[in-house]
Amino acid sequence: MKRIPNPKRALSTGRVAAALFALLFAGSLAAETEPSRESLVIFTQPDAESPISRHFEAELLPELKATAEQLGVPLKILDARKGAPEEVRITPLLIHQSPNGRSFFQGRYADPGKVAHFVRTSRAVPATSEVLTKTDIAVWSQGRSRVYSPLKITDLAGELPQSFDAEAFKQRATQAMASGFEHFTWVDRIELGPTDRAFYMDLYPYRSEGGKLFISLALFSQFNCIDPVFTQFDDPVSGSFDRLDEVFARAGRRLEQAVAQQVQGSEIGDGFDPIPESVAVASWPSLGLELPERSTAADSAAAVGSIEDLPRAWRIAPAEKNEPRLIFRFPAPLERYSGEVGELAGSLTLGDGSSLQGAEGWIRADTGSVTMGEPSLDQAIHKKMIHVARFPESRFTLKEVMPETENLAFGRAARLQATGTFELMGQKVDLQVRGDVEPVFTEAGEPRLRVRAAFEIRLASPFGIAGPDGPAPANDTLKLYLDFMMEEDPAASA
Repeated sequence: MKRIPNPKRALSTGRVAAALFALLFAGSLAAETEPSRESLVIFTQPDAESPISRHFEAELLPELKATAEQLGVPLKILDARKGAPEEVRITPLLIHQSPNGRSFFQGRYADPGKVAHFVRTSRAVPATSEVLTKTDIAVWSQGRSRVYSPLKITDLAGELPQSFDAEAFKQRATQAMASGFEHFTWVDRIELGPTDRAFYMDLYPYRSEGGKLFISLALFSQFNCIDPVFTQFDDPVSGSFDRLDEVFARAGRRLEQAVAQQVQGSEIGDGFDPIPESVAVASWPSLGLELPERSTAADSAAAVGSIEDLPRAWRIAPAEKNEPRLIFRFPAPLERYSGEVGELAGSLTLGDGSSLQGAEGWIRADTGSVTMGEPSLDQAIHKKMIHVARFPESRFTLKEVMPETENLAFGRAARLQATGTFELMGQKVDLQVRGDVEPVFTEAGEPRLRVRAAFEIRLASPFGIAGPDGPAPANDTLKLYLDFMMEEDPAASA
């Protein structure tokens, strides 16, 4: 990961709040004498014969109008088919522009809260227009749009053949999978813009004692690396291991179909309509979207809004609106067994230049706050399963962070893989964790880190916990999901 040289000293929340207030106050004064210096722009293709457009126009656009009104930001809705800048490749597409610059929304447009975070962040932080370069990757071009799909093939599980070469297996599997694509093509190198989209393809191969190959599948949106938008675990793609090329080709074709289904029909904000190549390329000024000149207040806010100014030391913030921050559940068909952990603490220290590379941290959970919503069941869990009196806490200690995104940026989630040690009931296990970290601003202008992560543990060994009645391995597998805010830790920053 590229480190930011010469990081500035951490800014206080007061400086950020003051700068944001200055920007907002200046905007309110300007509104009395001249048109607003900011706007939320939405490019659409109204009345398009597509489920995405129909759902957006009928269900989501009214919510976005209400969100814009609450935030006090003027809303401009443009028909992209009448001309759109080259960067605009899909609809619906949200853009915030102000004297700070032009920011492209990176998230699910069906989430008004995410849109509100985006507007607040764009007001306080200069916009960036980074070009993302990817190598050796699958790309699907349709009209102006481009979807890219990083692949992850896990190590072959089960009965391994004699003289098995794991690296050669993965290379062959990747080539075979790509051969099953009808629309994706494999490219050596590509530069991607802010409106290109990603779906992550995960494949989990298993070889049985009888020499049969099973490939379970999962597909993740770029906007959520925790909950897949598609899985095929109960009925994996299968066939003879001797014909693994054919089996992986079918797996590739199935995942490609899943991407198409999400693009064309997602109602949670992952879908879009490509803008046809025939649409004229229009400049921003020709569409009435010329950027306003910078003001003194905007310059002041931008000066303290650099990502380099993020505090290095963080702690888990109190829960907002009693929302759960750590939940757990068993996989299907036992997903009815689920619950949450109420009391959570933790810290995170970023690496040099406010980087995830080299970050250190820990999370502690109060085992007495574990609940499944039924007092009698909770009592049994506390006394007979996790023995709260003897082991009042569980802990995860971070060992290494492997970012998938080059650097942190306001308004964009940085994906990561991490390793660490999980401790429960006096036993320790090494874990792999996937997650993301996103710097955001609160309504008061205070910086926060939103952290989301997921991992799973086996209960019987080494913890000696018996799971619920049901089929294996679901009854022995517990999935844990974290979603919490972190605030600056003044004690550690002092």
